[in-house]
Amino acid sequence: MIAIHDLVKRYGEFTAVDGVTLEAKAGEIHGFLGPNGAGKTTTIRMVAGLLQPTAGRIEVNGYDLADAPEEAKRSLGFIPDRPFIYEKLTAGEFLRFHAGLYGIDDGDRGDTDARVAEMLGLFELTPWKDELVEAFSHGMKQRLGMWRRVSPPSPSGAGGRTDGGPGSTRRQAHQTGVPGHGRAGRCHSDEHAYARSRPGNV
Repeated sequence: MIAIHDLVKRYGEFTAVDGVTLEAKAGEIHGFLGPNGAGKTTTIRMVAGLLQPTAGRIEVNGYDLADAPEEAKRSLGFIPDRPFIYEKLTAGEFLRFHAGLYGIDDGDRGDTDARVAEMLGLFELTPWKDELVEAFSHGMKQRLGMWRRVSPPSPSGAGGRTDGGPGSTRRQAHQTGVPGHGRAGRCHSDEHAYARSRPGNV
């Protein structure tokens, strides 16, 4: 669940986000629709804890982002437009590394390897699990970056655009949410909102 209450972001006299209130409920997908400069990315970055709001309140799975930032961020999966990936790691190494950041390994290498294998299969990257990420296409890197959305034990999701990737990548982005948790993302047109249950104009 992601809840935003009267969210405002100002840069000097310029108001980038002006009093946004919304709730992405359990099992729901919420998409932001709007032109460049409408505040879509700014809102997502505030939800992810990357920008400090000027005013307003953000809750992620019941945690207030201002009062309990670590708990809120731990339960959130975030995919930026171009996810940062360590390109000198193989796909398998990158996923094992990221699993450790979320505490998924918990000292059990067998469970971690099983989870990594599951994610590689889900995003159709198994044949390249031992290949360095630097050799991947942009679309393959996008798929690898989606691990952030599904890797936390109880994630809600916040993401950038998925309209830049191939159709299969966009479908995977919309199909990999965890039941019982909301997701929010952004796109520029109705064409890319086909899988979103409740688009909002920004």
